[in-house]
Amino acid sequence: MSRRQENEYFALSGLGLFGILALLAKFRFAFLTAVDQRGLAIVSAHLARGGIRWFHAMTLIGSPVVTGGLILLMAAGYWWRGHREWAAFLGTLLISGDAIAWCFKQLVARSRPVLPVIADSGYSFPSGHVFSATLLALALGVLIAQWLPAGRLRFSLQGLVGLGVLLILISRLVLRAHYPSDTLASLLLATGWWYQWRVWWPVLVKRLPQRPQAKHGQRSKQREKINWGH
Repeated sequence: MSRRQENEYFALSGLGLFGILALLAKFRFAFLTAVDQRGLAIVSAHLARGGIRWFHAMTLIGSPVVTGGLILLMAAGYWWRGHREWAAFLGTLLISGDAIAWCFKQLVARSRPVLPVIADSGYSFPSGHVFSATLLALALGVLIAQWLPAGRLRFSLQGLVGLGVLLILISRLVLRAHYPSDTLASLLLATGWWYQWRVWWPVLVKRLPQRPQAKHGQRSKQREKINWGH
C-alpha cells in the first residue's frame, strides 16, 4: 500500500465513521442517546471530584481560539523558515476544517447536555475544542517527527501531545459541555480531514501559479522535500 493509499484509507475511515455518528445524532437515535447519558453519568461520578477549576482551566487552554492560534503560529514559523508549502497547508487545513465543523454543527443542531457546570453557547455536535486540539496535535506530531529521530524522546513527546488532547476531551465532558459522542466525532472528523487534506493538497498546489526561481546570489532558505504520499 502506497503512502497516498494509506492517507485515503485513513481519511475514508475517519470521515465515514464521523458521518455515521452525525446521522445518529441528527435523528436522535435512542441507543446513542442512552450511551451518551450513561457516559456523562460515569464521568460526573468519578472524575468531577478532581476539581472543577482544573477542568475549567484545561478547557480554556484547549479553546479553539488558543489551539487555532497556535496552528497559525506554527504556520507563520514554517513560512519564516522557508517551508512555505507546509505553512500554506496548515493555514488552509485550519480554515477549511473549522468551516466543515461549523457546518455540521448547524446541520445536526444538537442541543448541549442539561445542567452544564459552566454555561456554553452554540450547538453540541461536534466539539470545536476537541476538533481544533486534534488538528494541533497532528501538526505537532509532524513537527516533532521532523526535528527528532525515531526513538524514546520522539515517542514520549508525541504521547504527551496526545495526552493533552485526551485531557481537553475529558474536561469538556466533566463540564457537561458535550456528550461523549460529540467528542468522539470531533476526533474522527479532525483525523479524517487531516488525511483528506493531505490527499487533496498536492492537487491544489499544482493548479496554483508557480513562483519564479530565486536569482543567483539570492539564496532562499533551504526547505525539506515534503512527501505528501505520492
